This record gives sequence, structure tokens and C-alpha cells, in this order.
Amino acid sequence: MTTISTLLERWRQEPYLVFFFHGAFLAWLGILPWLLLATGLSSDYPATYHAYTQIQGFLTTFAIGFLFTALPRRTGTARPSKAQVVAGLALPFLLTLAAWRGAWVTAQLIWVVLALLLLEFALRRFFSPRADRRPPIAFIWVPISLLMSLAGALFILSANLQDSAPAWLEAYGRLLLLQGYFLGLIVGVGALVFPLLTRSGGTRDATRADLGRGLLHLVAALLLLLSFALEVQARYSAGYALRGAVVLIVLLFSAEIWRPPSVPGWHRRAIWLTPWLTVLGYAIAAIAPEIRQGALHVTLIGGFALLAFTVGMHVALAHSGFKALVNGRSPLSLVLAAAFLAAGGARLLAETDPPHRLIWLGTAALLFLAGTLAWGGLMVPRIRPFAAAPETESTAAGEPAR
Repeated sequence: MTTISTLLERWRQEPYLVFFFHGAFLAWLGILPWLLLATGLSSDYPATYHAYTQIQGFLTTFAIGFLFTALPRRTGTARPSKAQVVAGLALPFLLTLAAWRGAWVTAQLIWVVLALLLLEFALRRFFSPRADRRPPIAFIWVPISLLMSLAGALFILSANLQDSAPAWLEAYGRLLLLQGYFLGLIVGVGALVFPLLTRSGGTRDATRADLGRGLLHLVAALLLLLSFALEVQARYSAGYALRGAVVLIVLLFSAEIWRPPSVPGWHRRAIWLTPWLTVLGYAIAAIAPEIRQGALHVTLIGGFALLAFTVGMHVALAHSGFKALVNGRSPLSLVLAAAFLAAGGARLLAETDPPHRLIWLGTAALLFLAGTLAWGGLMVPRIRPFAAAPETESTAAGEPAR
């Protein structure tokens, strides 16, 4: 019989086993209210709840699963503790519940705790004297992104706890939290993920010689902060254009995303598309700011969400020994990508076709959930977080799991 302690130890050793499924569950919690609204089963308009749940719940849980798995492996440092695993699973869920109840102050207090936990986890492994390797210099964006999210939460808390707070404070905090935080993770982690998963290309460790490049990343981060200030001032086109340019330039130089995938696996093509879709959403918003909410969902769905699900799928299947599937052409991986791309398109149409807005919102929600079901079709039969040990292609063939 598998005990709680045994499960926690297994999840501590292989965090991806549970965090990606938990993230998918939170994605459903964030999307279902739109489907209920569109079908008339609910009259609530869940915009704020949806935004916080998707970023601080679903996407964050995927990010935690990746960081808890990848950072210790890359650096040869300690894996997360059982307490960190429990906190990483519990806090995004508790935040989602707080958001559902409209307890925005409670939600952001939970986030402050979670952001500090992740910041401590990352920095301890970045600077450990016992580390075998160092992350690439672009990983400086990981603490930057967490600090942006922490600042965003504190701005939101300040705006909600005092009557005389300036109007811009909460708006700027929301942008830091709902966009800056995950953009920072994409450009930072992308320097490792995009070359490795699309071209099997390695990324060299950071050294003292990379100090100049690190300063350039800091300048890029300041420009990203400036783009949010421009948006708060209603200079939408300038803000979105600057934001997209920062993301594009950093990823062109640090991840060489202009290079197409060169290794087999259909999901790798989807991974390669995600940075381009992230930038495309900002380009559309810069050109047509009147439909910016729809354009931003090209970034959020085609960039953020598709990246989380495809990288999560790759990490889980590759680490569990399903190499043939990782390098293959599963139709379900195509369904996942196509559904998310179509969902982003439907969400864009919700802004360009106002008379049918609810229909398009419901269509986008349905397509997104269909994509997650395709993802589950690949993952559920193979990745079993509550089992004693995962079943893999190698074990099925009588070979030891790798």
C-alpha cells in the first residue's frame, strides 16, 4: 500500500508526476466558468477570477513542476523538500479558491508566500557552492520574474488596503503579475528549453565572463517594466510594441528561436511556435489596440498555455522513459496544438464580432478544454502519480526504466 509519505518522497524525486496534472485541473477550474456563462448555466462574468486562476494557479503549477524538476537536475543540487512539494501543490489551489470567493487580498497574500518560496528555491540552487553546473545566464530572468510577480502582488494589496492609493497602482501591479511574471519565465527558461527540446542543442553554463550579457538582460527587464508603464498611461500601441520587441530580441539571441526544429516529434513543432505566437499577440495588440483583449489571448493561449502543456508533456514522457512517443507523431499532440490555436483564434473573434461575443467565448473555452483532453489522452495512460512506480515503454520491453 502506498502511504502519503511514500507518495511525497516520489513526488519530491520526480515533481513532474503530480504538478502537471494538478496544473491541468486548475486550468479547468479557470476555463469552465466561461463555458457555463456562454451556455446560460451561469450569469457570472468571471474575468478577474479567470485571469488570476490561469496565471497564479494553472500556469504557476506547471512552472513549479518544471523548476522543481529541472533546476536540481541541471545544477546537481538538492531536490525540493516534502514541505516545498506540499506548499507548491496547496498554495495555487488555495489561491484559486480565494479568487473564486472574490477574496482578492487573501489571494495575493497567498501569492506572496508562494513567490518567496519559489524565489528561495531558485536562488539557493543558482548560488549553491556544491552545484555541479550553473544555469545559462538567461536564467537571471527566473528571479526577475518572481520579483516582478511579488511586486505586482504587493501593489495590488496596497491598492486594496488603502482608500487613497493612486489609480495606477493596482493597474500596474496587475500587469506585472498577469503578464510580466510569466513573460520573464518564458524568456529565461526559454534559453534552455527551446534549443534543447526543438534542436537537442545544449546551452552553456553561466560564467563570470557572462556579466556583460547579464547586464543586457537587466536592461531588457527594465524595458519590459517600461512597457507596462506605457500601457497604464493608455499608450497601448507603444507598450505592446515594446513588450513584443523585448521578448522577441531576447529569445532571438539567447534561444535562437529563428532556427526551426531539427529533431523528430510533432509536439516539438508546437513548442517552437509558442514564442512566435507570444510575440504575434503583442503585434496584433499594437496594431489594433481596440481588440487588445482578444489579441492578448493569442499570447496567453497560443504562447503561455500551449508552451506549458507541451513542455509539461515532453518532460513527463521523456523522464518516464517514453522516448518513442516523445520522438513520434502522435495525433493527440496535433489535436492539442490545433485546439489551442483555434481557441486563441476564437477568443480574438470575440472582440472583432461583438454581437456574437458569448458564442465565441464559449467556443474558445470548449476548444481549450478539448486540447487539455487530448493532452490527458497522452498523459493519463502513462504517467501515474499515485502508483508505486511509473510504467514505461522500457519497462514494458523488459529493460530498466531510464
